[in-house]
Amino acid sequence: MWERYELKMRARECLRRYYWPAFVVSLVTAFLGSGINVRVMNNSNATVENSHMAEVPGIPLPQIEKIPIPNFHSKELGLITGLLLGTALLVALAVFLFGVFVAPVLEVGGRRFYMESRSIGQSAGVGKLAWGFSNHYLGIVWTMFVRGFLISAVECLGVLVFGVPVLFYLFTSPDRALLTILTLGLPVILAGAVGAMLGGIYLAYCYHLVPYILSEAPGLRAMEVLRLSKKMMRGHKFRTFILELSFLGWLFLGMLCCGVGMLFVLPYIDATMAELYAELREPYLEELRAGWTEQSL
Repeated sequence: MWERYELKMRARECLRRYYWPAFVVSLVTAFLGSGINVRVMNNSNATVENSHMAEVPGIPLPQIEKIPIPNFHSKELGLITGLLLGTALLVALAVFLFGVFVAPVLEVGGRRFYMESRSIGQSAGVGKLAWGFSNHYLGIVWTMFVRGFLISAVECLGVLVFGVPVLFYLFTSPDRALLTILTLGLPVILAGAVGAMLGGIYLAYCYHLVPYILSEAPGLRAMEVLRLSKKMMRGHKFRTFILELSFLGWLFLGMLCCGVGMLFVLPYIDATMAELYAELREPYLEELRAGWTEQSL
C-alpha cells in the first residue's frame, strides 16, 4: 500500500533533475489542457454619474457633454446584431473544438512527459506535450470525450431526476407555486444538485487515471481504458482525495505571493500524481501491454 510521503519524496527527487521543463508542461496543461476560460470584463462601474458629485460653493460642477447616440434603422440594427451573434457563435464553436480535439491531447501529452521523464531519469522534453497528436490521436480524443461525457451526464441526470418532478408540479399547481418553491421545490432541487455533484466527483475519481493510461497504452479501446482506470482506483479514491488535499498548504503559501506562487506548485502535484499512477499500474501491466506502442514506457 502506497504512502503519501513516499510518493512526494520520489516526486521531489525527479523534479530536482528537470523542474523547469516540468514547470512549462504543467503550466500548459493547467491552462490549455483543461480548456479555455473566457472572462468578460465589466466596465459599467467606470461610468461617472453627475448626480453623485457634491456641489461645492464657488466651484462649478464639470459639465459632461452628451454623447450623441446614432439612430440606427431596423436593417442596420439587424445587421449589427447578426454580426455580434455570428461572432459569438464562432468563438463558442472554436472553444468547443479546442476543448474536444486539442485540450485532451495536451493533457495526455503532459502525463506522457512525467511518466517518460521519471523512467529515463531526465527531462523527456517539452515537446512531449504534442505526443498524442502522432500516437493514436483519434483514439485519445474519443476516449477523453467519452470520459468527460459520462461525468457530465451523471451530474446532469441527478439534477433532472430531482428537478423535473418539482417543475412539473409547479406548472400543474400554479395557485400554490410560490409556497411550493419555498417549502419543497428549492430544498429538493438543492439536494439533487448536491447529489449530482457528488456523483460527478465519484465518477471523476473512478476515471482519474485515464490520461495516464492513454499516455502509455493509447491503443486500448475507450471502454477498456475506462474499465482499467476504475479497477486501478478501486480502494484508492478516498486516499487519492486526501493526497490532493495535502497540497492545500503549498497552494495557500502560493496564494500569499499574489497567487503567482501557486503556479510553481503545479509540477510538484503533477509529479506526485505520476508516482501514484506508477504505483497503481503494477498489477495491471499485462492488461496495459495490449495497448502499448513502440514508444511505450
